[in-house]
Amino acid sequence: MIKKTTISATFTNENGITAAENLQLKLNVPKGFTVEAKTPESAEKVAQGATFTAEWEVSAPDDRSELTTAKFTVRAAFKNGNQTGNETGEARVLIENDVDKNYKTISFNDATFSQSGDDFAIHGAGNDMWKSKNNYGAIYKKSALGSTDTITTKVVHQDRTGPYARAGIVARNDLTDQNGSAGYINIAVTPDHGCMLSWDSDGDGKLDSKKNVTSCNGAQYLRLSRNGSLYTASSSADGKHWNEIDTVFVPGSKENVDAGVFMTAANGSGDSSGLAQFEGFTVEPQPFLLELPHRKIPTEVPVNVTAVFQNVENQAIQDLTASLDVPDSWKVEEITPTKGIQVGPHKKN
Repeated sequence: MIKKTTISATFTNENGITAAENLQLKLNVPKGFTVEAKTPESAEKVAQGATFTAEWEVSAPDDRSELTTAKFTVRAAFKNGNQTGNETGEARVLIENDVDKNYKTISFNDATFSQSGDDFAIHGAGNDMWKSKNNYGAIYKKSALGSTDTITTKVVHQDRTGPYARAGIVARNDLTDQNGSAGYINIAVTPDHGCMLSWDSDGDGKLDSKKNVTSCNGAQYLRLSRNGSLYTASSSADGKHWNEIDTVFVPGSKENVDAGVFMTAANGSGDSSGLAQFEGFTVEPQPFLLELPHRKIPTEVPVNVTAVFQNVENQAIQDLTASLDVPDSWKVEEITPTKGIQVGPHKKN
C-alpha cells in the first residue's frame, strides 16, 4: 500500500418495490489514518435495482512499521418506506513493509508481502494449487524444516476469493521450483471447505492427494510435523487443543526442506486477488517421535516399535517413563528399559 490510496463503496438497492431514501455512507479508518471524501457520500433517493458509489482518498500514517494490514469499514444508513436500514461492509488491505532478511519470499501469483515482528501478510492472486497448477506466494525459511521438526502458525484472516482459496503452511524441497520440486505438502484454511491437507504422493512435484476437515472454520492455528517422509497435519482453534487431520507419506523429501506460510486465491482462472494474514511462524524440534518399520504392519510378523524422546529444554529430564498401548490380544515385549530414563539437554533417547 502506498502513502495514499482510493477506497470505493457501492450501495445496491435490491428492494424491487421501494426506493431507498436518505442514504448516507460513512468510511471508518484505523487510528492514524486520515480520510477525505472525493465524491458525495449521500443520496436523497436510490431507485429499485439502482446503485450509488462513493469514493474516499485514504492517507496512511508516516510510521507504518507496526502494521501488516489495515481494516476499513463502511456503514450505510437509509430508509425503505417507513423502515430504517443499516448495512456494514469491510475490507482489509496490505500495508507493505519489508520482510526481515532472515526470511525469503517467492511469488507465482503476483504476490505482495509484509511483515511486522511476528505478523505476516501476503496479498496475491493465483488460479489454483492442484496437479499442474502451482500458483502460490510464500514467506519462508530456506531448508528450515528438519526431518523431526514442527512448523506452526495462526491464520488470522483470509479473503474469500474462491471456495478453495488457501492460506496456511507449505513445505517443499525447493519452494522456488514451481513445478518440479518433490517433498511438497501444505495444510491450509479454506473459506468453504474447512482445513485442507494436500500433498504430492508420488514425488513428481505436483499436488495429487488431499483430505479436508469441514469442522475447521474461522481463524485457526495450523501445525505440520515431520518424521522423515511422514508428515502429520493438525489444527486448533486455541493453539492448545489440537485435532489431527492426517499423517501422510511424502516421497522424495530431503533431510531439510523449505517451509513457511503461503496463500493462493484459487480464483479458477479469474482475476480476483486477496489477502491472507498470519500470526507467528515458528519451527521447533518435536519432543517425541514414534518410529515404525512399516507404514502397514504385516499379519503375524513381529515388528519393532521405537519411541524417540527429544529433550528440547536446557536442563536434563529425569525418570522418564514410556509405555506402549496396543489393541486387545496384541502382545508387547520390552527390548530396552522403559522406566527411569534420563535424557540430557537437547539430547535424544
